[in-house]
Amino acid sequence: MMHLHQMEDSPFCEKIRLLLHYKNVPYESVNYGASTITRIRRINSAGKVPVLVSGKQTVTDSTDICRFIEQQYPDKPVYSDSADESALIHVLEDWADESLYFMEMYFRFAIKTNSKAMLPLLLAHDPVWLRWLVGPLVVNGVKGILNRQGTSRRSTEQLQKDLKSHVNALESMLGKQPFLVADHLTMADLSVYVQLKRINQTPEGSAVISESLIVVNWLKRIHELTES
Repeated sequence: MMHLHQMEDSPFCEKIRLLLHYKNVPYESVNYGASTITRIRRINSAGKVPVLVSGKQTVTDSTDICRFIEQQYPDKPVYSDSADESALIHVLEDWADESLYFMEMYFRFAIKTNSKAMLPLLLAHDPVWLRWLVGPLVVNGVKGILNRQGTSRRSTEQLQKDLKSHVNALESMLGKQPFLVADHLTMADLSVYVQLKRINQTPEGSAVISESLIVVNWLKRIHELTES
């Protein structure tokens, strides 16, 4: 039995869960909260989740974990033998992880009214009595990351325009096919989905995404394949 060590609200952890669900792979979750995440250092010295433990093998980093799952369970492949498709999957996965992720964090936690709604999801596995203390620390930590990375130096309106450009690009890719790269679900779809899903939880993000029926229907399609 595989064990997925995770923070449940993390998009990178959800990406692993959705892949396991899609491939019908049994696993057990080991959940951490913001106040207990340092315990993960017992199995990952980097102190980060997700971590997948399968027998005597421990795999860290969401991209490496997805590759490992694909190797162990090749049915319903989410990668491609085509060099062109493989390259595009790689680029889209990296774009989702390194660009959309910071946009997701901004919309959910840098906007005060949104952070109040999102924190209960993030802190679901923290002791109730400790959440009042951990919550502000998490928000300040996220804001610090966004400031150093540069996302928070842009206004909400500018980020909405950026998101609109991203949605338009996705719409163009999905105009003639049901998935981003191939005629079936790939890691490109899962990687982009978990980020857009979170952006769509906010009024600012939903206002942009809802304008594209193609992207909205794609989100529903991925949900039905991986979460239903």
